[in-house]
Amino acid sequence: MQEAVNAGIFTSNSDNATFVYSSAITTNSNPVYQAFIIRHDFSPANLIVDTLVAWNDPRLPHLFKEYNGAYVGGVPGAGNGYVKLSLFSDKWLNPEWPADLLDYAESQFLLAEAVERGFGVSGTAAGYYNNGVMASINFWGADSAQAATYLAQPAVAYATAAGTWKQKIGWQQWLADADRGWDAWTSIRRLGYPNIDAINPPIGALGQLPRRFTYPSAEEASNPTNWAAAVQAVTGGISDGVQFNLWWNK
Repeated sequence: MQEAVNAGIFTSNSDNATFVYSSAITTNSNPVYQAFIIRHDFSPANLIVDTLVAWNDPRLPHLFKEYNGAYVGGVPGAGNGYVKLSLFSDKWLNPEWPADLLDYAESQFLLAEAVERGFGVSGTAAGYYNNGVMASINFWGADSAQAATYLAQPAVAYATAAGTWKQKIGWQQWLADADRGWDAWTSIRRLGYPNIDAINPPIGALGQLPRRFTYPSAEEASNPTNWAAAVQAVTGGISDGVQFNLWWNK
């Protein structure tokens, strides 16, 4: 980590690593657009919508649209009706909306974490945290004055927000990863926040938040010896279950 910082890291949103899609052919468009427009696979969930509302988050209108004059998120696992909830904003629905692979906001949250963990980086956790929040807000289209007002709220300010540094950074990293589901999942597993199992468990869930993917059944059938060794290494050989932590989350 220190090597990476010393070599030079992102300094603004202009450094963000994004992948640009094309609308010329449907299959070359952003897959999020395909899921939302072509198939209507998803609706915004209540946890992120309610959090944005409660914290007066300026990203809210840039992420979602109102339904009947209010922002309404679906209940995970409840079989929500697509037309009875807030829809995604026009940014999400743009077939050429770029995929955000790695960005300045994430690098700042990681630096805030590095300070809290005692790594040899200069600066303060609060300073990096503020940079990360502001970068995310600017990325979605709100201005710096709105970001400053947001950061001044006791529920958001690093000095007064609830919980440990993991909770403070974890929540804001999760919000910043609104369009990066894989990264949001990784952040939750790594930092423990937001703790979905405790505050917003899906209806009818068979267990807690999955910690990993299982190996493909074809792997077990065609390569049983190495499959068993891998299961032993990852889970202690109990089973190839989703409830076991990966090596970086132990």
